[in-house]
Amino acid sequence: MTRYGVLVAAVSVALLAGTVGQAKADMSYSDPLTLNQNIYAYLGIGIPFTYAHSNPYESVGGYSAAEWLDAANNGLVTGVDLTLDFSGVGLAEWVKVEINAVGVGWTDLGTVLGDSPRTFDLLNPSYGLGPTGGLDGLPVEIRLGGFDGSGWMHLGATAMLDTSELSVTVATQPIPAPAAAMLVVVGLGTLGWVRRRSA
Repeated sequence: MTRYGVLVAAVSVALLAGTVGQAKADMSYSDPLTLNQNIYAYLGIGIPFTYAHSNPYESVGGYSAAEWLDAANNGLVTGVDLTLDFSGVGLAEWVKVEINAVGVGWTDLGTVLGDSPRTFDLLNPSYGLGPTGGLDGLPVEIRLGGFDGSGWMHLGATAMLDTSELSVTVATQPIPAPAAAMLVVVGLGTLGWVRRRSA
């Protein structure tokens, strides 16, 4: 191999080392639902409206429940978010939101005042849902309705849940740092050898 060829090879190895040690961009998947559900009219009494989301990592990404659990247990799940969009909720009306996490049960996510969109971070440690955000191989149930501080209640007749979106973000695994560092050393060492030979 000519000196020029060796130089090109050395530079290529160094560049490869600089890229393989980096994690690829995170992958995001979502399960959007258009519900247009009149919360007030549900069963005509103060009973919360209940519906379900699938885990988009499985339903959209095509992964298995076991792969989801493996990613979560290895710290690769970086986001599990539930975003709700309301309309027609009065400025002084509260909407309580709960999630039925498998192995945990119904968990209070908090309340929404008025009809402003709201995103709940299901990885928030205060919810106690663990690294999966309460998701596993089964659809996860959500329920919501009017709340007066002590129990479920009616909302105004115009109160609507327009959309609900469950999204997850999962990081891809990089090549371990020691392997990447070794490639950098080899690449730079070869480059230095070529320079000495050319001097």
